[in-house]
Amino acid sequence: MELLSPTMDFIFKKIFGDEKNKDTLIDFLNKDPNSAKAKKLGGPINKAMDILTELSGDEKVRKTYFERHRILMEENSALNKARKDSREEGRKEGIEEGMQKGIEKTAIAFLDLLEDDVIALKTGLDIESIRNLRKANKK
Repeated sequence: MELLSPTMDFIFKKIFGDEKNKDTLIDFLNKDPNSAKAKKLGGPINKAMDILTELSGDEKVRKTYFERHRILMEENSALNKARKDSREEGRKEGIEEGMQKGIEKTAIAFLDLLEDDVIALKTGLDIESIRNLRKANKK
């Protein structure tokens, strides 16, 4: 049986990662895998505890597990940072796009009131953009 496998990792996380099994994990870590809490969970927890007991006695396997865990945590952290950065970048782009559309709407509102050079001066748009807006919005 392979001790470090994605399946076993998943089982451990499902069992020990659940807040309702926190006391069971604490009992196990305190060397009490035969507690009433652990026995009440039955087969999967007992299998997981047997494997964890076997793993905890092998220094090399333990180091490998903790190194793998560290790498997974770093990857997860990097992914979360990338997601956060992407959302932030998307927000900034959305704000800039919204501001540009607002400026264009303002320029369109002035088309029948002001000359192109005045609209360009007041909105910050270039003359060519004002002319294009004028062409697109002819009545």
